[in-house]
Amino acid sequence: MRIVFAAPLFPLPPDGGAKIRLLRHLEVLSARHEVTLVTIPRTASDWNLLEELRRYGDLITIEAPHRRTPFHRVAYRGVYRAMAALRSWPVDAFYGCPGRFSEVVKNRALQTNADLVHYDFWFAALGDLHAQPYRRVVLEHDVEYIRRKRDYDTAPASKASKLKRIWLATERAECQVLRSVDTILAVTDRDRDEVIAAGAHQAITLPTGIDTEVCRPPETEPSGKRLVYVGAYSHHPNVDAMLWFAREIFPEVQRRHPDVELSIVGSQPPPEVTALGSLPGITVTGAVPDVAPFIQSANVSIAPLRVGSGIKGKIIEAMAFGRPVVTTSVGVEGMNLTNGENVIIGDTAEEFAAALSDLLSAPERALQIGRAGRRLVEERHSQSAADGRLLDVYEREVFQKPAPARSAQG
Repeated sequence: MRIVFAAPLFPLPPDGGAKIRLLRHLEVLSARHEVTLVTIPRTASDWNLLEELRRYGDLITIEAPHRRTPFHRVAYRGVYRAMAALRSWPVDAFYGCPGRFSEVVKNRALQTNADLVHYDFWFAALGDLHAQPYRRVVLEHDVEYIRRKRDYDTAPASKASKLKRIWLATERAECQVLRSVDTILAVTDRDRDEVIAAGAHQAITLPTGIDTEVCRPPETEPSGKRLVYVGAYSHHPNVDAMLWFAREIFPEVQRRHPDVELSIVGSQPPPEVTALGSLPGITVTGAVPDVAPFIQSANVSIAPLRVGSGIKGKIIEAMAFGRPVVTTSVGVEGMNLTNGENVIIGDTAEEFAAALSDLLSAPERALQIGRAGRRLVEERHSQSAADGRLLDVYEREVFQKPAPARSAQG
């Protein structure tokens, strides 16, 4: 097959679930098929990493226009605010994916007689909603309008009106994409069912794989009472999780366990998250070369997620390392985990603090939960099984329907 990957999120470094998932798709599919990657480097360090991407096939880069000068940033934002208002679309759909991106992707697909265009994120496909001589696949890392609705549901009254507008605008635009393209790839069965209900023609769940040989439990259990949270803080649910935990949960855990320590690990922490590092017992690391030492040295991994959707790779990763996980119902959504067996769930601040404190008081119980989580990852999320399923989806299931008619241009 000839596949064009349209990825507005630059995939390096692999410091977030979406980037990790895209890179794995590129690696697996480029080993057997002809791949072109179209992406948008946004920083100087991104441009320095281009050679690492060329090993997957042809590479086409598009400059982010708002990155040129402060004037460009202001003008770009103004133009796309106007376009968003005109089309009733969320501003971020334009800001994350400039108009030229779609034209480059479509032209490349037509010039190379591509069989398939893979769009990473629904908004990348907004410029390709009409029938084409190639199949269009959208990978929904999460169903964004669900996440936006949860933002609205948990918002203070002062922000509710704005967040409701964003939620409804996102739902209108995202559902237009879901109904227009050929196939939606979802990361959980729940997301798959949601997009089918929204009108998707075909929706398939892709498993999330993890290398269980690389991600292994520590040889000896760590001493002390260390907690860890790993996330990319450009993603709002991770910011919300840490602010909620630090302000409403951690003080109660500290009251019961004065020696407890928390490491907040991951790239792009905003000022409000960085500021948490000034609180007793909390360290904010920012980006690190390898998260493994932080996870392996933790007694418990936390995922106090109140908003968001899709699968939570951070939970699978922590379980692969044999770490017991305390999370919320949102955190385990669509993952088929069992509270009290392979994960601990607490949805209110009081429940979360109590569950975490009890686990810190019972290291044998924590070890039991961690081992059960590790076994589950080995059974359901092995990298080899996930890679095989990925190939099967692209090479078989996506192509079960009759191929689109080739135009004269194709």
